[in-house]
Amino acid sequence: MLTYVVWQREAVAPVHAHEEEQILFLLDGEVEFELGAERRPMRSGDVVVIPPFVPHGGRGVAERSIVVEASSPPREFLLDLARAQR
Repeated sequence: MLTYVVWQREAVAPVHAHEEEQILFLLDGEVEFELGAERRPMRSGDVVVIPPFVPHGGRGVAERSIVVEASSPPREFLLDLARAQR
């Protein structure tokens, strides 16, 4: 599953974990990202791989940041949201 996410400055994704593996690719901007016990800035072109069940979260730093996320298997939570939009 691929998702396209736009982060605004100070937008927060609270620390959470899920069973799906996830890869994030930051196309543009800057996000402070937390993975397990590590916190680091992500800038345009950076990639992070999130193994299943590892706590992670982030906060928008740039005025606008664009992230493409790949999840495997597809995240049921996001599929349910998409179904509800129909």
